Amino acid sequence: MTEAFLEALQPDLDDACRLLRKRKAKLVGVQLPDGLRTHFWELGGHIERNTGAVAAMLVEMCCGACMAEHVPGLDHIVHVAHDRLRPLSGSAGRSSRVLFIRYQPRMDPEVCIRAALGSLSPPVGVLTTSTHAGQLPSVIAILRDAGMQPMTAVGERTGRRAVILGCDLSAARRIAGKVNSFLFIGSGAFHPVGVELATKKAVVGADPYTGQARTFAEEKDRILRKRFAAIELARGAKVFGVMLGLYPGQMRKREALAIKRGLEKEGKEAYLLAARRFDPDTVARLGLDALVSTACSRISLDDGARYPLPVLTPFELEIALGKKRWEDYRPDELA
Repeated sequence: MTEAFLEALQPDLDDACRLLRKRKAKLVGVQLPDGLRTHFWELGGHIERNTGAVAAMLVEMCCGACMAEHVPGLDHIVHVAHDRLRPLSGSAGRSSRVLFIRYQPRMDPEVCIRAALGSLSPPVGVLTTSTHAGQLPSVIAILRDAGMQPMTAVGERTGRRAVILGCDLSAARRIAGKVNSFLFIGSGAFHPVGVELATKKAVVGADPYTGQARTFAEEKDRILRKRFAAIELARGAKVFGVMLGLYPGQMRKREALAIKRGLEKEGKEAYLLAARRFDPDTVARLGLDALVSTACSRISLDDGARYPLPVLTPFELEIALGKKRWEDYRPDELA
């Protein structure tokens, strides 16, 4: 298993080790997403053997490249399984001390794509995550042979073709008017449901790990019901907390400040809350009626039910204030 995992990190891992040796790094932080954390000892050992540096695992939860940042006291950070992101408007630029290593396991996507074909309507937009981006040529070839007329576009934050993030669905939106359905190569419902909400087009998920295909109508309806309930609860709120994420890939200072000013113009009280990672316990006893998150979109969509008060996205706040229509609902994207 060690060999397969380390092989899936090539050639980026070798490049990173060469750079760490060149820069004479002594202490290196290793940042892994939750699903790969059990491989830390393999990666940490490899780095130590090949660079002479000591590897330290960053044990805080990590779910995306937006959480990659240089940490004082560490010479470098090795961030695994996500693409480097383009800086947000008004935020700090990229740090040369954060090294990104893509995780690209070898697997054949043909079985899951064949399973998805009967649910697709051409032309088909093709989407995936960084993990499966290397399989795109095979995916597109299969779809072309099946008459699916595959189409792709480049994502805004990663600059990679067909790659979407929970906070950047531009690779889908840019071709939404040209396709009749989308095929998502990957696992889970978070990304494809976001695409359905953003484009109003059906998405079929093809999972290379299971070889199965699925649709997401039930998940989308369940999320929309929860979001509608949160918006309704927030309509009567008088005191708002505006959540400002401090991770470099999540920090939207301009938007947070604009939301605060906008709420005050509406006669509401509004206060900025700043944190790297927000938790329900840290905001439960602040005397607030509602929250608006300008940080990770998962805070409202995935974690919202854990909070004792409604947590809205900026667009949902507009609906609650009567400035946008529920019928025009769209997910929050960072730009």
